[in-house]
Amino acid sequence: MGLAFLLACAAPLHSQTYVEAGGGFNYTAGGLPGRILGSRMYQTGFNLRASVGRTLTPRVGVRLDAFTLLDMEKRVSVTMYAPPCLPDVVCPAAGVPRGTLDDGRVTGVAANARVNIDARGVFYVIGGAALFHNNELHLGVLAGTGIAIPVGDRLRAFAEARWLGPLSSRAMKRSVVPLTLGLRW
Repeated sequence: MGLAFLLACAAPLHSQTYVEAGGGFNYTAGGLPGRILGSRMYQTGFNLRASVGRTLTPRVGVRLDAFTLLDMEKRVSVTMYAPPCLPDVVCPAAGVPRGTLDDGRVTGVAANARVNIDARGVFYVIGGAALFHNNELHLGVLAGTGIAIPVGDRLRAFAEARWLGPLSSRAMKRSVVPLTLGLRW
């Protein structure tokens, strides 16, 4: 009986699931080298994100993200100036174990709740928890907002700004704000 119900409702159930793909820029607060914006230091980089989501009610949904954040300035400085040394050996020039050098790349997954602010689902807020890798695994939290504009029957163009912060200062010494543009279908 349950299988018959699922087969009868296959189209409506399918229309509640969506996939997103996007990319954009990162702004990373804190850390050196960077540029001065007022009294805060910031760095720039790039991000890529792929997501699968499900609409639970007209206003509430869940989304699972896989993402990569790349801090270009940090990556260049570590690549150019990191002294050569063996893994897990103290580098004589830097005085830190090689495994703790931050190459400016963060990869991870996030579980989010998405709440539509308006009934059309154009404006939304998002928040959740993240598990990310920056030399080792760390937990973090994220929050953000976005817009998703219909451009076809099931296709939407979206723009989203999120804040990703670590739960531990060992994870990253700063938080990251990825600005992402992409498509949802």
